[in-house]
Amino acid sequence: MNQMEPGGAYPVSTAARCFLGLRQSRHDQSLSGTIISTKGLGLSAQISVIGTARMELPVHLSDLSPWNHTDDTGRGTVGDLPAFAAEYAEWQAGLVGHLLDNSHLDPDHVLAIGVDDPGIWHEYPQGQKAATLITDAFRLAEATGLSVIDAFPIRDLAQGGRGGPLHSLPLLMLLGDKINTDGASPWFVLEMGRKIQLHWFSSAQAADRPHCSFQVVQPGMELLDSLVGELTSGTESFDTGGRWAVQGRRIDSLVDEWSKLPVFQDSPSWGSTENVVEAFLSVLSKDPHARQPLQDVLCSATHLVVEGICQAIQRQSGNSQYDTAPEKTIGIMIGRGKQNGMLIRELRERCPGVHWRQPADLGLDDDALGPSQIAILAMLHVDHVPANLPDITGAEMPRILGRLTPGTPRHWHRLLTEIAANRPQMMTLRYAI
Repeated sequence: MNQMEPGGAYPVSTAARCFLGLRQSRHDQSLSGTIISTKGLGLSAQISVIGTARMELPVHLSDLSPWNHTDDTGRGTVGDLPAFAAEYAEWQAGLVGHLLDNSHLDPDHVLAIGVDDPGIWHEYPQGQKAATLITDAFRLAEATGLSVIDAFPIRDLAQGGRGGPLHSLPLLMLLGDKINTDGASPWFVLEMGRKIQLHWFSSAQAADRPHCSFQVVQPGMELLDSLVGELTSGTESFDTGGRWAVQGRRIDSLVDEWSKLPVFQDSPSWGSTENVVEAFLSVLSKDPHARQPLQDVLCSATHLVVEGICQAIQRQSGNSQYDTAPEKTIGIMIGRGKQNGMLIRELRERCPGVHWRQPADLGLDDDALGPSQIAILAMLHVDHVPANLPDITGAEMPRILGRLTPGTPRHWHRLLTEIAANRPQMMTLRYAI
């Protein structure tokens, strides 16, 4: 497990409410957790990160993971799910205990645990989606004594939505009051994971219910990862620091051909199962690209990723309801892609008017961002605040997200008292239906 954030014990006011968030990574088989302290209710809450920790799951558990394997591998089959869920809950409970011990926080201060479950997603021919969740919330509640809130995407799916993205609102609440905008300038968060995602906000204050738009950016870091795997014969999975790409040169004809692909021109919806990387890789099998050095191909792919990001920023800027000069826009980079030196250098050169920031510039640990978003979703559940944004999830109506599993009677009664006390005094028909 990683160490907690520096500072040892965190002074928690008795007036503050604490929530714990757990998030599972699909790609590196790690589990991360964060405890947040909140003052105020709902969208007006002020949020502070108390501590964060990260742990690697053991190899044998990764072999059973339904997020890591399909049935044809002989591992991670449906028959393994009960065993995986039971042991996975034990590791989750262990991380909860580690967080509480290292932060010197009494469990009584924590109202609930929010759990992100990547789930096993199903898409039907008509386009509807469903998800089978893996987390054993009952076992986690028994092991920790704390109430568990999970299954956040399911209510959005039931409303005809895509089940996500659900982290735009938590990102706004976590970062909005730290970016020091003038209140009228748009800003955005660029998530640079295997899939690159752009969250665009019209205001820094969540309580203002600002307009938010979202876009998946192609081709994403997944293309670079695929090329690095081929370049290193599978010994490495991504281009650390961009050191492989910087050794190559840009192949203009390859970038031009990639740019003409429909998967590059048309942004897919969140959660799309289309394998867009295959479309980009298929171009490499054609002459003359098949004979190009892989370093040159990787360099060209990095330029293509930057081009996709710049086009997405320009598109969202044009859609903004504010006529704001580009130099007033703040962009916050999160995710491992920001460690790619070549990509970031090219991005800064292509978007000179954007004031780029990183979580550390805002006093946040990058590892804390993911689980903090889940803790915020748990807080919004307790405060009766709909957390899905129909404009970006496609749901018919906003809904309060999550499924609540009681902890011990003492913790459960305390949480019930909190929920009852926070009932909104007035609820519009749109939100009450």
